[in-house]
Amino acid sequence: MLWYHLYNGDTPSDITVQPSHDAVSLLPHLAIINGGFIRGDTIYPTGYMLTYKDLSHEFPFQRATVVVQITGADLLRGIEQHLYTFPNPSGSFPHFSHGMSIIIDTNRKQYHRVVCATLFDTPIDETQMYNIVISSFIKDGGDACDAYKLGVDITKPSLKVRFVIVVVTT
Repeated sequence: MLWYHLYNGDTPSDITVQPSHDAVSLLPHLAIINGGFIRGDTIYPTGYMLTYKDLSHEFPFQRATVVVQITGADLLRGIEQHLYTFPNPSGSFPHFSHGMSIIIDTNRKQYHRVVCATLFDTPIDETQMYNIVISSFIKDGGDACDAYKLGVDITKPSLKVRFVIVVVTT
């Protein structure tokens, strides 16, 4: 049996997506960005101070973001849809904000590969409602991810915040 542990910790999308939903003060549980949105491939040295120009290179598309309330079942369905071509490369590959961990089994049939999905070490509850931040592209079914259409918009799509840069020091 072949297992992949996809995420457990912060990803580059945290730099742009996670802080932007804090800016709208709606306390979403999770932010998801599709890999096709990330176009740059620069590796920045530790301590490098990112500029607006750097971020514009890495994330060239101006996409509106929306906060959507969705059931855990539909969230899991959406994640399965993001991963439909895995392990083959795809622009639909999901990048999550911090706290999300996914384990999949590639021997399982497509759309039934998620073995475990947790948010801050708590399993995703199919009956619970989750507030997620996604792009309007994904909300509208882009990249064959139509599960998010079942969610209820709790904000209007907005382009007001393109980048929020948060400096994290350790």
